[in-house]
Amino acid sequence: MDKKVIDIISPSKDRSSFIPALTEAMARKKSKEKNSKEEKREKKIKSETKSVDRQAKKSTPVPRKIILISVFVLVLVSVFVAGSFFFSKVNIKIWPSTQNKATNTTLTVDQSVQNPDFTAKVIPGEILTKEKTATQSFPATGKLLKEEKAQGKITVYNTYSSQPQALIATTRFVSVDGKIFRTPGKITVPGTTYENGKLVPGSIEINVVADEAGSEYNIGPSTFSIPGFAGTDKYTKFYAKSFTSFSGGSSQQSLQITKVDLENAKNTLTNQTKQENEAALKSEIQSSASYLDKAIVTQVLDASTVAKEGDIAQSFDYQVKVSSKTIVFSKEDLNKFSQDFLNREVVSGEKLYLASVKTDLSPQTVNLAAGKIILSLIISGQIYPDINLTDLKNNLAGKSLKEAKLFLEAQSDITKTEVEFWPFWVKRIPENTNKITLEIGISP
Repeated sequence: MDKKVIDIISPSKDRSSFIPALTEAMARKKSKEKNSKEEKREKKIKSETKSVDRQAKKSTPVPRKIILISVFVLVLVSVFVAGSFFFSKVNIKIWPSTQNKATNTTLTVDQSVQNPDFTAKVIPGEILTKEKTATQSFPATGKLLKEEKAQGKITVYNTYSSQPQALIATTRFVSVDGKIFRTPGKITVPGTTYENGKLVPGSIEINVVADEAGSEYNIGPSTFSIPGFAGTDKYTKFYAKSFTSFSGGSSQQSLQITKVDLENAKNTLTNQTKQENEAALKSEIQSSASYLDKAIVTQVLDASTVAKEGDIAQSFDYQVKVSSKTIVFSKEDLNKFSQDFLNREVVSGEKLYLASVKTDLSPQTVNLAAGKIILSLIISGQIYPDINLTDLKNNLAGKSLKEAKLFLEAQSDITKTEVEFWPFWVKRIPENTNKITLEIGISP
């Protein structure tokens, strides 16, 4: 006989609490069944979607070339990003506050020393010598008027009387064309005579000289009258004739060498030769060496000419020989001395910007015979605060561009900054200080 189990509820208990519990249990069962159905439905939809996707992929396959390009681009971007991260760096240039510092000192350049001695203020020097001989032609400027009077012979006739006629010195004789000639001395013209019943005039041949210089007095044969007898009977009874041409008359201007010509030639050629010789000496000085114009000594070894004052000539030659000498020294030695001297005067906490050091120099004494000169120096340069670059790098490491700029602007010893990242899109300073480059800039 089958057994039946029947829940027996005691009558003493309240049945009202059992009904809600039963109802809740049934609701939970229905909810589970509903959720189970929805989960099965979603799984089915997903399964169908994947199936559709697989079918779509099978129906439209992606070309292999596109896949390879996509992979290559992905790898390239990955390498580039990684490289940017590992190889990024930053260059930072800072301009610290500066002030000029200057000092005076002396420096001896000595031919006898071999090596610089900055403590003794001495550097080596070398004597250079250059000679030059020059000859040049110069014009004569003096003017000399050279005049000559024409001369000739005339025969003076006396047809006036048998008595001789005396004529004083410088008696004038005028040619038919009006040229005047004079007797150089006193003469006497013999009187007339008779020969074979004929009257023979008295005559005498004399030399006469033209009254003025000039070639126009070089006249040919002519007849002359004596103007001193004009207005008397003697004017037509005394006359003269020439039978040959007169000569020697001239008037010309010649050039003559003067004392001023000789002095100007010497001074001009000497100065010109000095300049040319000094220029030739400078051209032989190497670019690594330095010299002073005021330390170049030029001497005149010879200045001469064969011409003399008063010589008649259109030009003359003058010759000059000069010797130029100076002492040269190393630019590097001078620069190192200046840097060393000025650097020793920089106080603690400051630094000297070596590239800014300048030296103005002038000769104090020049003794090329002894092979030395003493220079007066004015040395100047820019000094700036001694910034600890290591601490500065550590403080900047890992900061963004904005943070770095704010930090640098807050430094009282820094007046200007420039920050340059590589690659350009990097905007944060590397943590590794080895990738940070710090450069000091000094404004001129």
